[in-house]
Amino acid sequence: ELPTNEMAKMAQLDPQQSTNTASTTLSEITPSTTKILQYTIPAIGIWLCSPVLSMIDTAAVGLLSGTAQQAALNPAVSVTDYGALVVAFMYTATTNLIAAAVQEDKDDDNNESSTATT
Repeated sequence: ELPTNEMAKMAQLDPQQSTNTASTTLSEITPSTTKILQYTIPAIGIWLCSPVLSMIDTAAVGLLSGTAQQAALNPAVSVTDYGALVVAFMYTATTNLIAAAVQEDKDDDNNESSTATT
């Protein structure tokens, strides 16, 4: 469903066709199976990269090196993968902090300009 404020905005734009506009917009917002698959298949691919690369590493080390090197590979891959996951939160955290700071700066600029004009 559309939020009520979005429906109110649509009603203000064209009160005679507000129901048609709302239903059209609602159908445009609702994702289709194709759109969902276009997003999920690459997302699944991202999660499959690490195990596939680990299997390739294991196969290459198994062919080119000895048993000791192959035995050392599994803990090294695990440490690297988990280390990357531990640091992955920084991307989300810094993006949110930067977005909040930019919005706060915009709000401060708007408050200063409205205060200066009055």
